[in-house]
Amino acid sequence: MGRLFQNELLKMKYNKALWAFFGVIAAFAAIFGFAPGKTDSMNLAEYGYMASFSYMRNAGTAILLFLSPIAGLLFTQERHQGTMHNTLSCGVSRRQYFIVKLVCYLAIGVSIYLFSIIEFVCCISLRSGFMPDSGYPFYPYPAYGTAMLAYHFGVIIVLCTYMTFFIFIAVCVKKAAVVYILGALTLMGENILTNVLPFYRGVLPVIMDMYDMVIQRRILTVEFAGLFGQCLFMCFFFLGLAYLVFLRRDID
Repeated sequence: MGRLFQNELLKMKYNKALWAFFGVIAAFAAIFGFAPGKTDSMNLAEYGYMASFSYMRNAGTAILLFLSPIAGLLFTQERHQGTMHNTLSCGVSRRQYFIVKLVCYLAIGVSIYLFSIIEFVCCISLRSGFMPDSGYPFYPYPAYGTAMLAYHFGVIIVLCTYMTFFIFIAVCVKKAAVVYILGALTLMGENILTNVLPFYRGVLPVIMDMYDMVIQRRILTVEFAGLFGQCLFMCFFFLGLAYLVFLRRDID
């Protein structure tokens, strides 16, 4: 499987569309970080140490939106171009191929998220200073570092939930454009599902709940951990479905 990973990394390195998606997200983070003034939803100039939390709460949808095209590039487009068939015809099992694709896709998603967070914090710090405004009650507290780790680990779980769903879509359809469209519809339709289905908590709203717990300093609690029960279930559910579909899918 080592050679499979090397081959996959080389394909990603020379994939212009993948770098284009990455560039759009990087540009969005920079624009959002340097945006002047204040809005009703957030006070950019006063977040200080809370910048990374505020970015994912207010701009995280942009990251999630671009994860679906990447899934289309890694799965659907390669099947359409015939490169997937060529690889599998060389003695590579579908299980190995799926695992390599999955690991690379998750690594891309997490890397994009971490990069955008670091970029945003740097941009807003250069614009607003490296200390929070004295009149804003967001000074670092003793467990702040631990809370940062817990919060962003939670966001990664949310990202993985979406990514496994996008993988499931990518292995079911024939064209990458369908993955893009369904990915966008997924994000737009989640609020509708939360209103129609009372038992459905929603994936993206978990980020909002986490942010509120950060403000209230309740992030290292049992209640915080309970936010991810439904996300983890959906993550493994869609991953299992995607794997089963991939094993039975005709690849020509």
